[in-house]
Amino acid sequence: LGFLARRRGDLARADVLTEEALACSERIGNEWSASMICGNLASVRREQGDLPGAIALYLEALPRILAQGDRRNFAGILAGLA
Repeated sequence: LGFLARRRGDLARADVLTEEALACSERIGNEWSASMICGNLASVRREQGDLPGAIALYLEALPRILAQGDRRNFAGILAGLA
């Protein structure tokens, strides 16, 4: 839902929904989802103009995604960070 809100341009809603999704994924121990959601939240923050927040989240997402062996999405996080 956060991704869809972001695509629709509702960044405030995207931020709230993506934060909730990240907390839920972490709570249930779904590290793959948490790593992906962390990257999505970084993109939301970047689009909101919160570059320090976005950088912190991208840097958090990198090792999480790499630990999952997900090279394709790892490249996407690097691109977002760049």
